[in-house]
Amino acid sequence: MTQVKFSPDGKWVVSGDQEGLLRIWDLTAGKLLHEFKNHTNAITKVRFHPNEYFLASSSADRTVKFWDLDTFSNVETAGPEATAVRAIEFTPNGEAMFSATQDCLKVWTWEPVIMHDYVDMGWSKLTDVCLRDDKLMGVTLNQSFVGIWVADLSRVSPFDRGEISLSSAPETSVFMKENTALTDANIDAEVNRYISWPGQALG
Repeated sequence: MTQVKFSPDGKWVVSGDQEGLLRIWDLTAGKLLHEFKNHTNAITKVRFHPNEYFLASSSADRTVKFWDLDTFSNVETAGPEATAVRAIEFTPNGEAMFSATQDCLKVWTWEPVIMHDYVDMGWSKLTDVCLRDDKLMGVTLNQSFVGIWVADLSRVSPFDRGEISLSSAPETSVFMKENTALTDANIDAEVNRYISWPGQALG
């Protein structure tokens, strides 16, 4: 396995493997619900939508795929990119999603798939991203070095025009009434980079 993620209510788990196979498991019933075989290379990240029966997955096959968990179908595909997609995150309200490759960040909406903005990052060995307020943080690993990259989302479309909000998710959710949502991410045009060496603080 390369990836495992709980649903927001903790009742489902999605797993992804080196061959690109996704499996959805129902922990309450103790059974496999479905297998998705559309990816052609290793799964790099999986994320449940914070409010809907919806899933996104990224892969070394250079694509991001969107899955309807009511019908267990692939409804959209973003890409292919020039390199593997290393990380994805939904915004807290689930209105947009972000994908990260080794050199850029993109912001997407779906049905239909639209790429709203592109930011050249150059962070290379990215391992994960998270969203905090109107900033995106990315972490990179290179041997014993850890790199932290911070992106200002207020300069990135469609957030700069107020078309999509970066606010928290609503309280109602198909997964649970009081949904805290998965931590979700975004993109930037003004990048600050911080490097920590072993035993030293970031800053």
